[in-house]
Order: sequence, then structure tokens, then C-alpha cells
Amino acid sequence: MDAISHLLASGQSVLLIWGQGDQLDVLTSLVSEIRQIVGSDGSVALENIDRLLQSSYGPSTFDVVLSNVISSYSCKHNAQHLSEIVNILKPNCKCLLRDRSTSDQIRSELILAGFTDLSIVAEGNGTIVKIEASKPNFEIGSSAALPFASKITLDTNKDTAKMWTLSSQDFVDDDIDIIDEDTLIEEDDFLKPDASSLKSQECLTAKKKRKACKNCSCGLAEEIESENRASRNPVSSCGNCYLGDAFRCSSCPYLGMPAFKAGEKIELPDRMLQADV
Repeated sequence: MDAISHLLASGQSVLLIWGQGDQLDVLTSLVSEIRQIVGSDGSVALENIDRLLQSSYGPSTFDVVLSNVISSYSCKHNAQHLSEIVNILKPNCKCLLRDRSTSDQIRSELILAGFTDLSIVAEGNGTIVKIEASKPNFEIGSSAALPFASKITLDTNKDTAKMWTLSSQDFVDDDIDIIDEDTLIEEDDFLKPDASSLKSQECLTAKKKRKACKNCSCGLAEEIESENRASRNPVSSCGNCYLGDAFRCSSCPYLGMPAFKAGEKIELPDRMLQADV
């Protein structure tokens, strides 16, 4: 009782939050002692922590909230419990609670809930923390005008508003030079560039065998590749194409042509590339 007596005074409304592990005889004795201090003008309400969020207490109802103050310390406060406690407290009033959380953890949750003037003291070899915290001296969700807000006046002058507007009539002026968009593109811009002009000077002035630059973008790499591809002879899968039709497959491209030497380049005549129809 000595730990909470400094928070109590005559005529106060007090909420005592208890848990399932608290002893009923100790709880009853504590309620009697609190009622003797607050007197007939005050009131004491009991609420189980598991039912706190379902309670019907309105905002700013209690002068003091005591939670988990019985020695069993069976209550565990979460962020929702702390937010509800700060809601039902009157502005600039205090709460006292004990919790098994670490000091840093409970401090963060209390600040996020809206409490100020935090006092956290470790008890019971550091396993319990005793917290005293206050609700700010204003209601949750309240607002106030800034001191310099009344000094700001809006300029309703029509000339000021017109300064930032632009209409089609503003362009009717001999002093304004408007560029003709048709003159921005010249006739040379419509001509298709020559392929040779797109090649780099290094490719054009090379005295040795033509070699495309690394990351060539002028088309020389593709041109050299196509030339190399055309110069290569088809690779025979069976190795008998040069021996004559007797040794060739039914799908051989050299079917019907005379035998030739191995490795010799063979060009198909134009008549074989034309349809018989």
C-alpha cells in the first residue's frame, strides 16, 4: 500500500486492474484501503485485464489507474492495454503498473501509447519493473491552432491571381516571337543515310583483314558473319556425299550431281534451284 499511497487523494476515481493469478483476499483488502483514502466522494472500480478492452469506460474517466500492483504480478500488458489505459485516464493524471517485460521494451510501448514522464524501476532481482507514467495535459486527438496561424492572411487581390494564369489572349502580342515548328526540321533530315556513312572510321581505314570492333554497331560484324557463312561448305552427316548418288542419302542436297573431290566447293546451278512447274 505504501507504494501507491502517494498517488491517491480524497475524491479521486481509481481503477484497479487485476489478473487471474491474484489472491482474492489480498485484492479485497487493497480495495478497502483505497476506499478509505478516496472517501465517499471518490470511487474505486475493479477490472480484470482480460476484460479491459471490452469495458465500457469512456475517455478521461479515472484520476488514477493501478495495474498489476498485487504481489503475484500475474498481468501482462500489451500495446492495446496501454493504449486503453491512457484513453480512460484524465489529462495530466498518473498510472502505476508492474510488468515482467524488460525496461527498454516497456518504455517503447508506453511512449507509443502516449504516456509521458516515465519512471521505470527494476524490482525483484530485475524480473519485475515498476512503472509510473502520466497522461499528457491534453485529450487524445485534440488540436490547437499554431501561434502564428492568425498572422497569415490570404491575398485575395484579383491582379495577384491573374499573375499566375495564362490564356490564349496573352499570346496576341507583337513582342512575342513564336517559333514555327515546320522550320525545326530541314530537308536533309528526311534523307535516308548511306550505309557506309554509318560505319566507323576505324572499320573503313583498316589496312589489314577486316575485323569488326568490339560491340560493333555499324553492321560490319553481321556482314563478315554472312560472308563466312556463305563460304563454308555444307557439312556431310554421312561423309559419302562426294562419292556420287550411289552413296548419297535420299535427302542429300547433292543428289543428281556428279561426284567431286572431298572438300571441294560445289555450287548448285540455277536450273536446280527453280521449280519444275
